[in-house]
Amino acid sequence: MRGHRPHVDGLGVVTLVGALLGFVIGALIGFSSPGLSTPVLLPFAGAGAGIVAGALIVLVPGTFRRHRDTRMRAISHERIRAAAHVDWPDGIDLAADPPPRPPRPDRFGV
Repeated sequence: MRGHRPHVDGLGVVTLVGALLGFVIGALIGFSSPGLSTPVLLPFAGAGAGIVAGALIVLVPGTFRRHRDTRMRAISHERIRAAAHVDWPDGIDLAADPPPRPPRPDRFGV
């Protein structure tokens, strides 16, 4: 039996790493500045920037991939539609009402 690899949330991992790196970078910059609020605010601002950067790194290529897949699906759909219309008899309208059916005799003979 093969080992089952658990699903890893790529966006979650990248945003966590981005937040940690941003927090560390913000802390290093904040502690080296002379202001009192800078060491408190810059780590969190860096964490936010890291989350945004990580999310962009993951989501932008996925968006391009989904767009490409949608375009390829539309192209293959058009090919199938074009192939279905080859040798199609002209003058048949499938949307038109069908001709009326002749009346059926009563099933019970009455």
